Amino acid sequence: MKFVVCGVGAAGTFTVARLAELSAERRPDGAWSGVEVVLVDTPTALGRGRAFDADVDSASINTSHRRLGMLSPDFHDFVGWSHAVGVTFGSPDDPPMPRSRYGDYLAATLSRALRILRANGVRVHLLPGATTRVVPSARGVDVEADTGGVVGADAVVLATGGWSSTPDVTLASHGLTYVAQPYPLARSLRTMAEHRKVAILGAGLTAVDIACSLDGTETQVHLLSRSGRLPRVQVDDTASGPVPVALTEQGVDDLRRKGGLTAESLLALLDTELARFDMDRGMLADDELLRRHWQAPEADVVDRACHRVLSATNHALNAGFGALPAPDRARVRSALDHEWQRYRVRIPVARWAQLTRMISEGRLVVHADVDARSPHLADAVAQVGATCVVNATGQSCDTTAGPALVRSLVAEGTVGTDVGGRGLVDPATGRAIGADGSVDPRLLVTGHLTAGSTLMVSALDVVHRQARTATDTLAATHLATPSASPVHEKVTMP
Repeated sequence: MKFVVCGVGAAGTFTVARLAELSAERRPDGAWSGVEVVLVDTPTALGRGRAFDADVDSASINTSHRRLGMLSPDFHDFVGWSHAVGVTFGSPDDPPMPRSRYGDYLAATLSRALRILRANGVRVHLLPGATTRVVPSARGVDVEADTGGVVGADAVVLATGGWSSTPDVTLASHGLTYVAQPYPLARSLRTMAEHRKVAILGAGLTAVDIACSLDGTETQVHLLSRSGRLPRVQVDDTASGPVPVALTEQGVDDLRRKGGLTAESLLALLDTELARFDMDRGMLADDELLRRHWQAPEADVVDRACHRVLSATNHALNAGFGALPAPDRARVRSALDHEWQRYRVRIPVARWAQLTRMISEGRLVVHADVDARSPHLADAVAQVGATCVVNATGQSCDTTAGPALVRSLVAEGTVGTDVGGRGLVDPATGRAIGADGSVDPRLLVTGHLTAGSTLMVSALDVVHRQARTATDTLAATHLATPSASPVHEKVTMP
């Protein structure tokens, strides 16, 4: 039996870690002895992926250490590892953790997982390179890498991660420098530092990363976005506090069993949670509430409690959303618009203090009513006097804008899409749903390629859950009984 993991960033590492846990659980009966696991990725990115690769410290992770610790596998505790390598967690005022530091942890987790797999009789191979094509056939699944290598598999886990939204802007004719892909910041900052004024398209987490990275330079930063709103601030990180009471996985399951799960009933569970704090969905976009929150986020006790509860509803929302028919999913997406996402995604207190200081010093200016896809974007940039424009519009779930592998999976019908071009899976198992509506038990999917069936895709706890679901499905399907599949050839290296 041969399993292939395509992409070994965070999702791929979570997948391999779960494989290691399962192999250890079944060690007494030898169920995993002789199994092969092939990892397909560039060697320098193993464990880290693009998101947590080496970069400047100001490229930070906004997830708290407590939440990161909850994602640890049994054999490698994040908090324990952090203490062992000299990382301490102080007050919320401390600078946020660099992404590359969490990448160190992921790489160490992958290394431990591979040792466990080998100790339990699993043979592990690496096919170096990025996956460019995955082709299911009657005899199995063939995986091709951009280095020319090919491997045949009994089952494949696609852990391709996310991809950036890149607006189709034409700025060179206006004499402007355009940075389409800002990460790694260590590279793009050299370009930005050559300009006295830089315009950043967006005002979310990526824009904040870039702005804070330019703090201390001579460059003035202008954030251009439609809303003109910076992210809210994450303050509370205690182990205890309010929890969801209505929008829970049990609550969603109760609605399903009674045949009452609809877009409206799912949203009603959310509204019940908001009502506990005298809030409703319309208040999430209230400019006055946001202004007061930004003045003193640590004093905004109601917001802290509400955000804590809503942050714990990802899995329940995804479970309910995934069980809805397409028309209901569309109504949920319409109801939970961009402002819902912005309310949930937050920056640490230290980042808030840094941005506040930069604004007061006139080194950071936030502009509203600017659409990155507008044909008049160059005019808006000219008004602020910037000579360099940086894309920070965030990640995309549109498969037409995805990497070569994603586009080929959709073009060949291996993964179907919804009307918005988002990939479809069976959320309960992680199995891909083809363009013809069939479910392929040999193809498991995580990350942004699941966005047609998953409402929340980018949060680390969601990626972790998806990897665990896909791995459990893979093991239950392919290791429950002896394989009837033919033995594939060994990995063909380039």
